[in-house]
Amino acid sequence: MGKLNSRGKYSRAIYNKAILVHLEQSGDLHFLWTVDNEGKSNRFYVSPILAKMILNDEIIQGYDRDMNNFMEVRNRGDDYAFEMLWLDLDWSAPNNHLKGRKQEFTIPLEIVLDWLNGKTVKYLYTGRAEAPRVVFHDDERTKNLLHCIQTCSDWRRAFSKAMRDCFQWHGDVVTLYADGTEDFYFTSKSGYPMNGGLIFSKTLTKGRLGLKYSVHT
Repeated sequence: MGKLNSRGKYSRAIYNKAILVHLEQSGDLHFLWTVDNEGKSNRFYVSPILAKMILNDEIIQGYDRDMNNFMEVRNRGDDYAFEMLWLDLDWSAPNNHLKGRKQEFTIPLEIVLDWLNGKTVKYLYTGRAEAPRVVFHDDERTKNLLHCIQTCSDWRRAFSKAMRDCFQWHGDVVTLYADGTEDFYFTSKSGYPMNGGLIFSKTLTKGRLGLKYSVHT
């Protein structure tokens, strides 16, 4: 999170490519708005039905007809990925020109839950660090495991999420080796960490089987 200035507000200088997301509640409506280096957005109002969908569905799309804004939210397990389309009708332009901009940011699961449970939250999204280059050792066991992953859509999806989320060591090179029939062993060029495991797990949540890879060092 960024630091507050003496007036309890975030300094505009911190934004750069960051996005400050305000999450609030008024009556039975939740709403969010953002501030970045282009300024302040208007508010997106979230109805109780839409709030329930955010909690329970993997992907939801919403439209705020009062402000003519669009929102797509993806539940990724540990966080939510938001895609906002803020629209504005410029009455001063010829033919009432419609303009807008898109924002994309992620918010951790616990912060979204706090918001939907009635708390007012400010979250500063600072962007994702560049992921390291991931390479696979050229041996038969590793090739066979990768082939098995490709044959199962749910397993393949879990592995793709791991490649996106599990390694956040900027500028590093990570080498994966098969370690059994589901797991991987890895080493890093930097040595921080020197080695570890990419471990496969299965969980049953609300009657649904979830597949996941996580890093163990």
